[in-house]
Amino acid sequence: MKQIITASLLSFGLAATAQAEWKFGIGAGVGVFDIDGDLSEGGVSGDFEYDTGDIESAFGLNGYAANGPWTIKAFGSYLEVEADQDAGNVTIPDLTFERTTFESTVGYTYASDSDWKLGVFGGLKYVDIDISAGGAGGDDDFIDVVIGATASYMFAEKWSWDSMVDASFGDSEGTYGVTSGVTWRFAKNWSTSAMLAWETYEYDVEDSTLDADEIVLGLGIMYHF
Repeated sequence: MKQIITASLLSFGLAATAQAEWKFGIGAGVGVFDIDGDLSEGGVSGDFEYDTGDIESAFGLNGYAANGPWTIKAFGSYLEVEADQDAGNVTIPDLTFERTTFESTVGYTYASDSDWKLGVFGGLKYVDIDISAGGAGGDDDFIDVVIGATASYMFAEKWSWDSMVDASFGDSEGTYGVTSGVTWRFAKNWSTSAMLAWETYEYDVEDSTLDADEIVLGLGIMYHF
């Protein structure tokens, strides 16, 4: 897997704040990823796999607004990958997978002290998926409810360990994820995070079923103001 500029799903550290005033942040990042799953249609199924080297286009942005125990987050990304894939005994040349994602959540920190914070969040996620090869394929969009929990532990003056679990359901067949890593607040207005994220999801895209696991290892940077 090679480095690319990609969506910074991983730049969520230090988003929650106990200050009784509005604070904001905007971030992006670099990372490597692997998508491994199964694509089936009409009783025929085959494995597929994409990694960072299959990228055709990728970009994303995330941000937050926080006041006291409340945090509003927004995230948007676009990913296009293309590679030859095997479906049974048949090779599908240049199978293209495109995904556009928008997510917005509201979080609440319900317990904290000087070293740790625990929170919950909920919101909505929109996903558009397009799978195509040789001019044929399917395109569908999905709106899910997202719920989850966060935990943050300050193990040094400017360092924290941040973790998140989430689940979404609605139009999709279900999405579940875990993210964990460390955040360094290296300046008053800047932080950087090294995160590992795992997500499993299933979508019915027209006549096809997409079932996959995705792993992302990334380094994010965020500007706070």
